[in-house]
Amino acid sequence: MKLRKLFLVVLSVVLVASLFNCGDETSAIASGANVELTLAQTDSWWGTAKDPELQKAVAKAIGEKTNLTIKEMVIPNSQYKQKLGLLFSSGDNPDVVRVMQAMNYLPGFVVNGEIIALDDYIAKSKAASAVDPAYYDFLRINGKVHYVPYQKPAQKFLWVRQDMADKYKVSIKKEMGTEEFFNEMKKINAAEVVPLTFPKFIDNLQYFYNAFGGYANIYEKDGKHIDGFNTPEVKEALVYIKKLYDAKILDQEFVTNENNKMRENLFTGKTAAAIDYYNRYSYYMSNAESSGNASEFIPMYTLVGPKGTKGTLNEAIQDAWVISASCKNPDRAFDLVQALAFDPEVLTISQIGVKDLHYTIENGVAGSTEKAKATGASFNPGYLFAANVDVKVPFKWDDATEKSFAKQLAVAKEVEAFKGPAYAIPVWKSDKLAEVNLSVKKKREEIASKIVLGTTSLEAGMKEYEEYWNSIEGPAILEQCNSYKN
Repeated sequence: MKLRKLFLVVLSVVLVASLFNCGDETSAIASGANVELTLAQTDSWWGTAKDPELQKAVAKAIGEKTNLTIKEMVIPNSQYKQKLGLLFSSGDNPDVVRVMQAMNYLPGFVVNGEIIALDDYIAKSKAASAVDPAYYDFLRINGKVHYVPYQKPAQKFLWVRQDMADKYKVSIKKEMGTEEFFNEMKKINAAEVVPLTFPKFIDNLQYFYNAFGGYANIYEKDGKHIDGFNTPEVKEALVYIKKLYDAKILDQEFVTNENNKMRENLFTGKTAAAIDYYNRYSYYMSNAESSGNASEFIPMYTLVGPKGTKGTLNEAIQDAWVISASCKNPDRAFDLVQALAFDPEVLTISQIGVKDLHYTIENGVAGSTEKAKATGASFNPGYLFAANVDVKVPFKWDDATEKSFAKQLAVAKEVEAFKGPAYAIPVWKSDKLAEVNLSVKKKREEIASKIVLGTTSLEAGMKEYEEYWNSIEGPAILEQCNSYKN
């Protein structure tokens, strides 16, 4: 374990040094003073523009609002989770960090002592303590909370283009039986349009697992921790997903889909349906309109399996704000976290950019600048719908976006009735699990992909997984989890 940790540290230093120049750490300064803090975020966040100058402008504007000097650490979205792990391992830690897929990754950072508990800060914060306690309970580890939710709990489901449903006479409802869905989606001509897609992250398969009562991870069932992947429920779900793939209903390239390309394919009409977040309605409506491919978008919240099980893909605390254990100014870092999570002005800057740089306002209506457009900036309110607080921008959106507001709000409320299960991975209950958690996650996704693609059979794939599970002392991991006493 120590040798493995040492190897990761050495490797991380080499890799990180080539990516970032983070500068000297600042000394501790009293709360309220202007200090420098390094903020680590994906390159798709800084006003959604990937131009370095525009990203620096966002950092500067947030700094001015919080009386801080913000040093941006911009990490490619496609590599974010991996690079963040390397940063923590190397000791070259940013001060404030957005942890993506927090339900999977945050527990490991806690176990390794890489982030600090925030209970005392939350208790003293009017905004943070007003958050629904359930949002903290998702990842309360040994009774402590180590994060502030980036936004409201995230859910995913299917967005379906109304024009495609009409063209191919496909009947789409808010919830559909698995066979009903298969028969309807078969009507779409896969030679003309991709019927169903999702980004390459295999976590998205959980949307289908829910219909069969499966959960592809370690979780607690009937008071006992089990490995949910190698179960009859997940096996049945994988057979169904492969059926979708073999019928060319499921995108034949799903294992390589990037988020941005997948979304573009849906709003331009190259795809009929896609799994995406509940707050994407305004995004799809406005982009479909501006691309000349206008359509209504229908939410299909859940599949219902043969035993009546169902639910959206519930990512719960998908993203979280945390403070590094090496931060020299945790008080001021929490000030920044509060602003990022709860300040409407800061949220507006971070999500849509800086006025006159990312967007301009004419006759009260805002629109992207040419520079922001050229860097792929997405100028719409979709991200703001998921914020922990209400955000009112000082301008109007374009007509298409304004019209979608009411529907987006209705969807955000309606989706709660279809919420699927979500569980934190209990790495704090097992040192063995803490050591292998990410590798076993990767193995599950590899096996699932191979089964769906047909490069291995269900039986051979699960046999391979069982052999792997035993090689990493899987039964001992479950024993540790089940015997853990807080």
